[in-house]
Amino acid sequence: MLVDLDQDTPRTYVAKGNPTLELIVTLGGGILFLLLLAFMILVLFLSPATSSTSTQPGLIGGLSVIPIMLISRGIFMLRNVRHITLDRSGLTLESPLSFKQIPWNQIQRIAKKTRSNFMGQSHETLILHGPDGKEVGEIRDTIDGFAELIQQIEYRLAAASGTRVVAEEEAPLEPKKARRRGILMGSFFTVFALGMIALTVVSLNDLIHEKKYATESVATQATIVRRYMLKVTPYIEFEFTDSAGQTHRREVMMQKEAWEQLANSKTVPIEYLRSDPSWNRAAGEDRVTFDSFLPMGIIGFLLFGAGAVFSFMGFDLNNKGGKFQLTRWGQPFKRTSQPA
Repeated sequence: MLVDLDQDTPRTYVAKGNPTLELIVTLGGGILFLLLLAFMILVLFLSPATSSTSTQPGLIGGLSVIPIMLISRGIFMLRNVRHITLDRSGLTLESPLSFKQIPWNQIQRIAKKTRSNFMGQSHETLILHGPDGKEVGEIRDTIDGFAELIQQIEYRLAAASGTRVVAEEEAPLEPKKARRRGILMGSFFTVFALGMIALTVVSLNDLIHEKKYATESVATQATIVRRYMLKVTPYIEFEFTDSAGQTHRREVMMQKEAWEQLANSKTVPIEYLRSDPSWNRAAGEDRVTFDSFLPMGIIGFLLFGAGAVFSFMGFDLNNKGGKFQLTRWGQPFKRTSQPA
């Protein structure tokens, strides 16, 4: 057993690899990616329409997953303990967000438990319990020399208390807690699944109406009510009367060249759908459609919907030591065989 018999000699343990660089790359990369997407959205609304305009919103929506995951992962990493010091008085846990000193007499017992991180990977974790049984700290196996660190804590706790201390193996997640966790995760997935349904409906509605222009569009001249510039974006407001005698009015963004050509015009060519005149478009309009979101909406609904179903049923997938394990309500899932 690797133990330090001299309690007066402090021992220091640090995280494996280069956690500072990893945090900068993860969190900083996510923020930079988010700023890039914000710039793409700004360009989308300010630039004239092009042949790729209809696919750009879908591209932005798909790419938005990347910064969300990176930033979420970076925020999780801020809580990771990176530096641990053991000395005669106790131990010190340091992370980018906290600095905690725990005297040896404030640790009643220690236990080893498997806990999952943000990305679903499991880590062996040493849980420190206080005199009231509550958790006062945790140390993951991301610390270099984790096994030796546990031995050092066991020895120094025993020396401080006068009794033998051994890290216990905590039982897997209790079914009651596992059910609460499953309901929480299921609710989380359900919210996103509903969002994907709404996105799919909007995209499908856009796609259906866009295709109708090829078979039932009606061309007419609309009266320009107002022609103006909002900061750097050109707009016009027009009004027209459909074949049923109903009047419709819209404000739309315009391509700059088309907008300039309307400087001395009182009308603008438009087309509308005979079955639904509220769907109309002006010549030179800078349109942003959402029909390209349809594949992402369907895929997102299937993924988040499946996640919600499996979470409410109590299933979870853990990765420990590179091996995946299916659990249900916190317990390893075992298939029951039916007798022949």
